[in-house]
Amino acid sequence: MARGRKTNRSGEPPAERAAGGGAAAAFFDVDDTLVRGNTAMLSVRVLRKEGVLTRFALARGTYYGLLHFFNMLNWQKMFEKAVQPWVGKREEEVQAISDRCFEKAVKPRVFVEARDLIRERRKRGDIVCLISSTSPFLVKALQRFLDVPHGVCTGPVVEEGLLTDRLADVICYGHGKLILAKRFAAEHGVDLAKSSFFSDSKSDLPLLEAVGFPHAVNPDPFLRRVAEKRGWPVRYFTRTLKEAGEV
Repeated sequence: MARGRKTNRSGEPPAERAAGGGAAAAFFDVDDTLVRGNTAMLSVRVLRKEGVLTRFALARGTYYGLLHFFNMLNWQKMFEKAVQPWVGKREEEVQAISDRCFEKAVKPRVFVEARDLIRERRKRGDIVCLISSTSPFLVKALQRFLDVPHGVCTGPVVEEGLLTDRLADVICYGHGKLILAKRFAAEHGVDLAKSSFFSDSKSDLPLLEAVGFPHAVNPDPFLRRVAEKRGWPVRYFTRTLKEAGEV
């Protein structure tokens, strides 16, 4: 279901495909945009059941998550705390664990409408890119499933195949997400003025305001008000692959 200004089949204003300039990209946020829920929290449940995370690690993660929620812990500190259980593990081991989490907890909650929209974007020639503050290992799993060649996120520095507790780049959140999107655009010949971004969160306003065609998907109350005021398309993805009987 879509609300707002008139759009075509793919949810875009007809003017979006205007000629000239660089390529058009379609950027997609992940949590609550492509997937119902927070992918990291969905994965934690699997990790706890498999015994990968101890009760203490789970409680500690919940505690720091609450501090961050109430603005008592910044993203840098939040990352440092979240990555602690993985420090010293091999990159391929963490990817294998993340792949299991994706199959068990994330894939069933991918929105059918989101998957279909990504297929449509690829078909029309857009450069499709997932851009998220969630785990880069989960994003890689989602990329493979959706056949999306590009993913932008921030993970830990890897040294000699082992994860460290240091960030590899700026956090892919808020203004940091815009910085990384601009870098991606420069590297891939993308014109942000011809590009679109789909997101549910007010935290993504910097990038939403930078692209030519912002979309609010399952928006939080603040983003919904902004979108309605500015005439941005507002759409709602409602059916998951599990609910559709596809997984």
